[in-house]
Amino acid sequence: FIRTLKENLLWVRTFDTVEQLRQALLEFGRTYNSTWLIERHGFRTPNAVRKDQLSPAALAA
Repeated sequence: FIRTLKENLLWVRTFDTVEQLRQALLEFGRTYNSTWLIERHGFRTPNAVRKDQLSPAALAA
């Protein structure tokens, strides 16, 4: 994730304030978790994997 973050956000944009950086990081995290397909997860998004992992625990409770 760190390499992806650096190559797709930190090395291609500049930020005038810490607040701009913070907002960009939050947006990048939302985009990454909802749209990026991760090979080690069977080409599924992190949100989909998280949902699948939480479902059995929620059913047991």
